[in-house]
Order: sequence, then C-alpha cells, then structure tokens
Amino acid sequence: MVEGWTPEHSHHRGQLVALTQGLLIVETGNERWMFPSQRCAWTPPNCKHAARSVGGAAGSMVDLSPGCAADYPRRPVCSNTSELLFAIVHRMVGWDLRQPLDAAKKQLIATLRDEIRQPDRQPLAV
Repeated sequence: MVEGWTPEHSHHRGQLVALTQGLLIVETGNERWMFPSQRCAWTPPNCKHAARSVGGAAGSMVDLSPGCAADYPRRPVCSNTSELLFAIVHRMVGWDLRQPLDAAKKQLIATLRDEIRQPDRQPLAV
C-alpha cells in the first residue's frame, strides 16, 4: 500500500465486486472511477489499475475467466445493482471451485452474464 492505494496491478481474470458498504476508487491510466456501495464494480481482465477503499468498502467479489468475460466491457464500469445480481454474486462466493459446475450453477452464470450485459450504467468516471 502506498498512501492508502493498492499499487498498480492487473488480474488475469475479470473482477466483479458487489459493494455493500463504503466506496471503492479504481484508477486506470488517466481515469479514476468511483464505485459507491449498492453498486457493482467491474474491472476487466488484464486491466492495469490501482485501487483504494474509502469508508471500509466491503462486499463480495467473483473472478471471471477471460473467456467468460469476453463480451463484457473492456474498461471499468459501475452499474446500479439489481438484487438478483447481488444474490448471484453472494451465491457464487460460496461455491467449491474444485467441484465441476452442474446445470444449476451454469444457469446462474448465464443469468449473471445477462445482468452484467444490460446494466444501468453509472457515469462515475472522474
């Protein structure tokens, strides 16, 4: 951490964070994004970014493989979050990733993708 910021880094997988409290600030290149609570923060795979939590940001996070995230936005996006999206993310956090995906889990992933593809985008870049 440097002055409260997590230094610039990237992830092989995309990250979807369903924030339940606080504020998450993500900086990419010359843009800074604010992700307030009760929103979802999407950071695409291999996106170089730095991050900072303000006010004890908390929530649930799932990582999505590059293949799964191929049709998602290529830059960070903040979305108004439906209760359905939050519920799916919370359910996925409890999955045992050593077990193969059954039909019910695959259906939840398909619904998650539908919810992310058509969110109510929030223009919170500064």
